[in-house]
Amino acid sequence: MVSIIITAYNAERYIKRAILSVLNQTRKDIEVVVIDDGSTDHTAEIVKSFLDSRIRYIYQKNQNVGSARNRGIRESRGKYLTFLDPDDEYLPEKVAAEAEFLESNPEYQAVYCDTVQFYSDNPEKLFRKKGQKPSGNIFPHLLHSSVINPNTFMATKDLIERIGMFDEDPDSPEDWELWLRIAGAGYLFGYIDRALVRVEMRKDSRTTSDVNFRGKKYLLEIFENVFSAMSPKERERYKTGKILQDLKWKIAFICLINNNTEELRQITPGISSAPRRFFVLALKIIPAPLRGAFLSSLWKLYQRISFAQV
Repeated sequence: MVSIIITAYNAERYIKRAILSVLNQTRKDIEVVVIDDGSTDHTAEIVKSFLDSRIRYIYQKNQNVGSARNRGIRESRGKYLTFLDPDDEYLPEKVAAEAEFLESNPEYQAVYCDTVQFYSDNPEKLFRKKGQKPSGNIFPHLLHSSVINPNTFMATKDLIERIGMFDEDPDSPEDWELWLRIAGAGYLFGYIDRALVRVEMRKDSRTTSDVNFRGKKYLLEIFENVFSAMSPKERERYKTGKILQDLKWKIAFICLINNNTEELRQITPGISSAPRRFFVLALKIIPAPLRGAFLSSLWKLYQRISFAQV
């Protein structure tokens, strides 16, 4: 059986669509574990309106996504685990394709697929992120990006129990951190080159106010800990110094967007690249509102060119 864990907080606008996409799976030996992370809207009523014995609704006081996912893992009964955010949806063959992959390829302990993105005001216009998706040992790739959208991930419950569950720190990039632990322990990831998940992109969802500054700082600590455990040869092989420099640069960029002058003052000396330091210092001269608008526009442009219409 496959346990599909949906975590929800005030998700009344989306949760019905998510559950319907799960019930519409071609593979029927599933359970749906909905963890309501302290919603104050009508999420509970909508979930309970589904008269399907495969759905279990569990309420907890508001904590965070990591905590809610871990509660779902503990409550799950299936051999395989997969996750779904309430504002996204599975395509009908998602669960079957991934479960069959793991059943047919025992050398892989986890698997993920691709996604298509859409905007809520034009759901028929679909986009797919550019770039190759790695499989096998993806640890080197995870040192540069999170690689895997958590909605696309599936693994055995046994693997998660052996590796440990999601980090529950509210600042943690909890999915990225878990992928690093799995890959760092030597487990292999399979990749299915099919877009089996639809992800909603809201046009206001990556504004200057919600670029995850604390998450990037937390990730810097994670990487520093991972690299400190490596041998000098491994650090040279993975070019860990450059990885840390690139991450500090991204943190500085976010500080500039959000006008976080104190954090910017602390992070700038750690940027060894003279052109990047000059760029930071030059942008500090620009008034904060203009600087924020300019850099936010650059960020949105980067997001746009990262996707291609399908």
